[in-house]
Amino acid sequence: MSGLVINRADIVLKKTSYDMAIVGGGFLGLSLAFYLRKLLPEASLLLIEEEGIPSEQGMTHVSPGILDISQVASKDKAKFAWGCKTLSHLVQETGIQRSDRVVFKSGIRHFVKDNWVKGQAMPLDETKDKGFDQMLALSQFPSSFYDATGAYASAEAASLYYGYGAVKLGLDLMLNARAEPIGEHKLRLKRLEYNRFMQRVVVKEEMVQAETVIVALGAKTADFVEEGWGELLPYKQVYSQYPRIEVDKRLPLKEGKVDLPIMAARGFYFRPQGEGLLIIPPPLPADPKGYKPEGANLLGVRVGVRRELLELFLEAMPDLSLLGWESLNLGKTVANIRAAWDVITPNGEAEWRNPSENCFALVGAQASLAHALAKAYDLAAHLAKLNTRPWSN
Repeated sequence: MSGLVINRADIVLKKTSYDMAIVGGGFLGLSLAFYLRKLLPEASLLLIEEEGIPSEQGMTHVSPGILDISQVASKDKAKFAWGCKTLSHLVQETGIQRSDRVVFKSGIRHFVKDNWVKGQAMPLDETKDKGFDQMLALSQFPSSFYDATGAYASAEAASLYYGYGAVKLGLDLMLNARAEPIGEHKLRLKRLEYNRFMQRVVVKEEMVQAETVIVALGAKTADFVEEGWGELLPYKQVYSQYPRIEVDKRLPLKEGKVDLPIMAARGFYFRPQGEGLLIIPPPLPADPKGYKPEGANLLGVRVGVRRELLELFLEAMPDLSLLGWESLNLGKTVANIRAAWDVITPNGEAEWRNPSENCFALVGAQASLAHALAKAYDLAAHLAKLNTRPWSN
């Protein structure tokens, strides 16, 4: 039996008590909801999301979704492989038919100064993949290797598959509602709508009870858990930005889209996106509490990219000539650059924790989308009291 989709304040939430409630409807919250409904179908489940699905707020909206096995620790390669396979077959996994393209198998061309990557010898593949000659002009590195399995995945598209799939399996999905923790087992739900001034305002409040609450709010997770359960989580956050190289005649096009694999060099990824390239810079350290992104100045000109990224760009420019192209879009304000707050965990990986008896926290951090998906499944299996995992069979 399908669940309810409650996306307006005039739609009544018929139940006031659930076995489990998930706060946060991004990629992790929705994939967790799907696997909970699949592995624990007898449990009643409510998911609360302040925006819509897919939300234009948060990391799910801007996630670069790079799937690069060379960046995965040996202990996580089985999880990574399971996550990649699952993301590439979400129609079969969820039973939902959609036109969204979740995984694009483009391959990754790694440019390196020698044959070593993170201390491991990597054989150089001299196969000239499509666009190889054009890519040579973008990089000054003498060596490279090609990973044909490398790809990128759309977190937003995957969220829709999992969201539709979870509702089909019985999830009650409440959109446009802000959840606030009230004691151990209660949540206050503030239903939101736009007024005539196009401002989002609270139009209705109600209470719901849940035996177990799972918080999947990305960078807001730690504050939510502290407010509701008084537990401090060891998470920090960073404002991650992803500038673009816009339309440029030096980029080969096919049917109006850049016809190149992903390029990786000096910790940067350059991912085809329409007629340009999305730039995924190396991860930045955590921002101090209270930091507000305001952009920076480049040669006296105001740009939307933060100073730390500009410094990385300038350092890498001798090796990556495309960072000096006039088609590089740094934005005029931070609003012009794809960006969101991301979580930094102690080990830099996606994880779940159990800070209180009836509370769980699930965060994706700066980890691979494939590894984050495995963590969502792992938490669902834990709550269902299962000992096996699909990547260990």
